[in-house]
Amino acid sequence: MKGRKGGAELKLTSMGKLKKFERKVNTLRKKYPTKEIFKIFVTHFARPEIIEKAREKG
Repeated sequence: MKGRKGGAELKLTSMGKLKKFERKVNTLRKKYPTKEIFKIFVTHFARPEIIEKAREKG
């Protein structure tokens, strides 16, 4: 599938990076409404509060 997007950060230390990732996911959902979108974000380190927020958002 064209338009594959993913997220990878060495350090996930700000909510802004998580929000940017969510915007990418939403863009893909609009572009490919009939496709199933899997959210995968890879990082070496993340602050605990950001991990919790990511879990809340699925």
